[in-house]
Amino acid sequence: MIKDIASSKGRWSLMLMVLGSTVMSFLVLFIVGRGGAIAGEAVRATINELIEIYLPLIAMIAAFYFGQAKVIDIESKTSIEIFTFAILTVGLWVLCPPILMLFGGTIEDILETINLLKPYGETVAAVGVAYYFAKSSGEQKK
Repeated sequence: MIKDIASSKGRWSLMLMVLGSTVMSFLVLFIVGRGGAIAGEAVRATINELIEIYLPLIAMIAAFYFGQAKVIDIESKTSIEIFTFAILTVGLWVLCPPILMLFGGTIEDILETINLLKPYGETVAAVGVAYYFAKSSGEQKK
């Protein structure tokens, strides 16, 4: 059974999850809204909401990643429990918009739901990222 994951692999996994979800959200938006199914103003509002969701998280991960790149040993390991916690908390938030766009009803309802969930989702995702990077930078080689 896997007990540890390479810290560099975990950091890249988190970043790829966020970037992949970002791309997926925009693709779902354009697929759902193709052919004028969603008014232009609603599309612009949704794009702004998606940017407000993903950009701070991408910036946070990048800041941790590049800010600690010099002090973290490439071969350091992080426990799988910490990595799983980070993936679940971040994944819960970043997968919410595309799932809502696919199954959540009208775009106005989706935007309202995202606005209601945003403080909680951002907090949970930030905790997951911060906890993972704090623990992965403190782990020793095993």
